[in-house]
Amino acid sequence: MSLKVMISIHVPKTGGTSFRRMLEDLFGDGFQPDYDWEPRPALMDGTELQGSDDEIRAMFENGIRCVHGHFNARKYLRLREIEGIEPVFITWLRDPAERCMSTYHFLRKLDTPVDEQPEWERKAKELSEREFFEQTRYGANRQFAQLRALDRDELAFIGCTERFEDSARVFRHLFFPNAAPVAIQHELRNEERTGRYHIPAPLRARLVELNVFDEQLYQYGRGWLSGALRTMPGDQQVFPTPAQPESAPSFARLWQSFGRRISRSESESGRRPGQNR
Repeated sequence: MSLKVMISIHVPKTGGTSFRRMLEDLFGDGFQPDYDWEPRPALMDGTELQGSDDEIRAMFENGIRCVHGHFNARKYLRLREIEGIEPVFITWLRDPAERCMSTYHFLRKLDTPVDEQPEWERKAKELSEREFFEQTRYGANRQFAQLRALDRDELAFIGCTERFEDSARVFRHLFFPNAAPVAIQHELRNEERTGRYHIPAPLRARLVELNVFDEQLYQYGRGWLSGALRTMPGDQQVFPTPAQPESAPSFARLWQSFGRRISRSESESGRRPGQNR
């Protein structure tokens, strides 16, 4: 029997820090963060898994049951080819305009010494909201960029930040139906804000334009969650693949369309295909 390993792709500013607390409670010692700034096994260093198939298999057999962090989905696609390991990919999505604004204001609040500030933090502190997103492209289609290596069948769960409690309920029902409910500690990284950002209509329209792939992906995610809530079946075994919601568009068709459009965009701008923004 294959060992199921949850691969949780944390797109920045989608509520992944709050969700992490839930994963830590549910997986205990089997939880493994994959962030550049946190300790992790040497085989996880970098943007691709290191080592032989046997070494990678042993790493997971030694206790890792859930990986959560800022990485592109393609990093863990290799697990599908390793005998005895079955990766289960999940993620959360957020309204692209809200995610952009959250990113901007989060960067502006950082207190990194001036001589150590990365470019994106420095630009966020120097530029207006619109200037920042138009001139740096930081975060444009970030959700799509991290997920584009997957197709519909490899996403077993999609949470929506704006419906955090509903998403968490679906997640528990699908993967941990017998676990006692846990209180979710929301991690507010922009503490002064409550609710949605006040985004002037012209700026919101521009952010949607800059994040056209993310916007369509987010709308799919909303449909997925609504369908999952309506058709939630009886108790499931750990790590099932949820039924495709009838209300959701074809993820495969969206993915193919996104791929063609982003390839043309990258060719016109000189970026390499697959290069993260």
